[in-house]
Amino acid sequence: ISIDFHFTIVGEINSSYHRKNFLELYSFIEENNLTKRVSIYANIDYSKISKFYKESDIFLLSSNDEPAAISPLEAMGYGLINVCSDQCGTKTYIADKINGFIFDPSNKLKLTDILNLLLTNEHCFKEVFYNVQKSLETISKNNYYKYFLNMINDKFSKY
Repeated sequence: ISIDFHFTIVGEINSSYHRKNFLELYSFIEENNLTKRVSIYANIDYSKISKFYKESDIFLLSSNDEPAAISPLEAMGYGLINVCSDQCGTKTYIADKINGFIFDPSNKLKLTDILNLLLTNEHCFKEVFYNVQKSLETISKNNYYKYFLNMINDKFSKY
């Protein structure tokens, strides 16, 4: 089966560990002739990151040491399907197999299975995508504001 896809990888390089990983990934892409299928960017200014979300369908956070990344929430706000490491604290916003997928980053086969499912099973992709769109109704800034005001009013109505 030939699957039409393009991966865009966006990350940060602010340590020697990041630089080492970036160079390994870049070499892997080059050595495996994946330059037409995979683009890699580093240290993108926040004001320009929305372009990447808008051009994507799936967001993948594969980190194995990510206490509370904001990027899965940003991706969800742009209506992307999240595929997120179980090592990320913000995974709790993702309902596994409902509006995204959660996986153990040490289990590469599980990640492969998830991506294969999304890329080859149109029904699954559409169902999860639909659920992401439905979840946008509940995580809108208007709802946040409304619930925040209710919480404040409840807290201070006792005084």
